Amino acid sequence: MADFRALSRQHPAIRAYIRHRRWVDRSGVLAYAPNTAGGAFSTDAFGFRRGELEGIPYDLGGAFSGRPYALVLGSSHVFGFGLPSDADTIPSHLSAQNGFACLNLSFPEAQLQALYAVALRICMQAPRPPAFIALLPGGMLTSFAYVRACDPLFGVPSFQNGAAPENGPDSSAEKAAFAALMTYTTFWIAEVAALAHRQGCPFILHPEYTAFEKPALSVAEVACGVTVPQSTPDRLRFETHRLRYPAYTDGILGNLPIGVRVARCDPSALSYLDEFHYTAEATAQIATAITQVFRHYA
Repeated sequence: MADFRALSRQHPAIRAYIRHRRWVDRSGVLAYAPNTAGGAFSTDAFGFRRGELEGIPYDLGGAFSGRPYALVLGSSHVFGFGLPSDADTIPSHLSAQNGFACLNLSFPEAQLQALYAVALRICMQAPRPPAFIALLPGGMLTSFAYVRACDPLFGVPSFQNGAAPENGPDSSAEKAAFAALMTYTTFWIAEVAALAHRQGCPFILHPEYTAFEKPALSVAEVACGVTVPQSTPDRLRFETHRLRYPAYTDGILGNLPIGVRVARCDPSALSYLDEFHYTAEATAQIATAITQVFRHYA
């Protein structure tokens, strides 16, 4: 990963995440700890990051208030690691642009079936359907790159356990695991799309970009060592990401269910804290791309 000492000098809020962010096991699902207040960020009673709309914080309760809301599903880039405040996340920018609470439903290296389960539970119990469901599925590839293993039914095993020695990038084991990843990912994206269809709301997918897809890094990104591996596991992880990103993204976009709407950004215009996490400027750009798609079809 990037040089966190250099990162924390350029982006001081990162220190708050390093000090206060905690992960917990929720019956086999790795999640953010509930009721955390870390200065730059906060979580609600379920461990989901709070958002901000017109200076007022909101949380998961926004779905049950009877007022309009939307669901934003993803991993730590949606959670907003390293951002200066709850107002700087993609869901909060979406809230500011659309005038209603956009819920930040994210887990570390989120598995798609966990995101689907949260969205399903909210849709079944909320008094009204969401205005839209947005999914940013890049966390599946980043978790796969850690371990280079995947079960076609249950997804990627915990990245905290590391990779098996024989699962090197482009090995036979890794190739078979990547095929399983695509089976798993396309199935669950289709399930989220079907949920949105049943709810009568748009389903918007943002095919993510990382610093590896940026044509030229900025001076600040280079100074922080972004995309420069700091260890052998980093090197193998980065090699796997570069190897599999084109097929992963093309595989998702080539197998989208009818009616899925795709939001796109210019990879060269995005800025990064590290290889996988966006700056506040970039989260605003991504939110704008999603909003434009939503408004076009609303």
